[in-house]
Amino acid sequence: HGIVGHPISIDAPSSVLTTEDMEISHPKGISLNDLPLSVALCVHKSFELLPIGEWPSLLYISKTMNDTFALPYLLRTGVATTSSSKAISRFVPLELHIYRPESFVALQHWRRSNHFKSLRSATFTLSCENSTRNAQLQLLEALFASYQSSDAQIDLIRLSLSDYATPINLSLFNRVLASLNHVGCASLFLHSSGEYVVSMGQDIGIDSGENSPLRGLKTLDVESSAMFTEAVSPWMLRLLQSSKTLETLNLSWTGLQRLYWEDILWTIFLPRLFRLYLEGVGMHSLAHFLLRHGSVEELDLDGLVNDMKPSSPYFALPRLRRVAGEGRSIAAFLQRLASEVFEDISFQGDSDGGEVTTFDPVAHLSALRLLAEKQTRTIQRLAIFLPPESVDFLRGEECDDRPERKLSIDLLDIHLQCDGDASDLRSFMDACRVWFCSFKAIRHVDIRVRGVLEVGKVDKDRFLLEVTQARPEIFIKFH
Repeated sequence: HGIVGHPISIDAPSSVLTTEDMEISHPKGISLNDLPLSVALCVHKSFELLPIGEWPSLLYISKTMNDTFALPYLLRTGVATTSSSKAISRFVPLELHIYRPESFVALQHWRRSNHFKSLRSATFTLSCENSTRNAQLQLLEALFASYQSSDAQIDLIRLSLSDYATPINLSLFNRVLASLNHVGCASLFLHSSGEYVVSMGQDIGIDSGENSPLRGLKTLDVESSAMFTEAVSPWMLRLLQSSKTLETLNLSWTGLQRLYWEDILWTIFLPRLFRLYLEGVGMHSLAHFLLRHGSVEELDLDGLVNDMKPSSPYFALPRLRRVAGEGRSIAAFLQRLASEVFEDISFQGDSDGGEVTTFDPVAHLSALRLLAEKQTRTIQRLAIFLPPESVDFLRGEECDDRPERKLSIDLLDIHLQCDGDASDLRSFMDACRVWFCSFKAIRHVDIRVRGVLEVGKVDKDRFLLEVTQARPEIFIKFH
């Protein structure tokens, strides 16, 4: 319908507009620019009274209409926001979070407006309702595909699939991933809750790297088994094999078992990799992988499978600064490490194969012995989780070959799980004090207490006094 003068024919836009659909028309005759100010104000007020679903088609009546109402439309649909300063302003934030259904629809109109710009990050949280989520995936595919190489970019993209109730349409999801090559993001985070059947075909080939799905990608963080399904795994494998700029790789909750990792890792070479976490990988495959990736600086070993073989190679990681994992995993890793860890070692609770956290005294003692053999420098931070069942490990045997007597620590970060009664707690605390006082050198000890019991002031004062008498150079802090 026309505002003034000759009628203007505007077709109602579909849920996903094409480039031609979104071109702003310039009708002949009188336009909004020619209206008296009072009449224009009436038009503005009438426009704002319309339901938000009727705004998109009217945005393309003229350039003036688009310039005038695009930002209010983006504000009402959750794409734009207002500042909290005294001088109130409206703008599209550099860190965008899209989760409302109307916000997904508004993205295509933001793309065609004067408010389209580069973003530091964009988080897209999809609906858990299947039909709504499918529509949102189509809108994302259209948005990403509309980007040109000269356009603004999105540095970091997060996709939350919200598939805990119903599985996602994997074919449609794969199309969204394929369209990402237009955007040029540096970091990609993909998280889901659903469980999918892992299937990668019979033959895992090697990609030449000439047609990377995401050129310039530096961080890939995946917590989803959807990425290794039959529909999506070809895209995922090509990404892993061709991303020569990748620096951080985190693959967890993927559903991949040890044998799958054996087939995949030999096809991947990431020359700039420095941060790595592969859940469920076997130590044998990981050793071969690390042999070709001496640039790794940070390593998470949670969920490592100890399948060491006589043929498992030794590897040196001269830049390795941080290692985290269960006691068993760290012990297995240190058996093949031919260099030092010079900054941070974190012992997490051991798992019994389920959700229960246990403590393996043999593995922890073995890991400390291997550290004592390798380390020539002071370890900046050693973190350890100590449940009540670790008391026997803490007391140990009073002998000179305990590995702690050969280790120098700048900061010992102790996480105490305090359960049971008060007398058990005092015994536990005493064993802990005797243990860390046996280290060759130690400067600071941070003690973080959790569980059903709290350490009272009297017990803390007694503990600090006994430490001061035994090792006056140690500074203790309770958290």
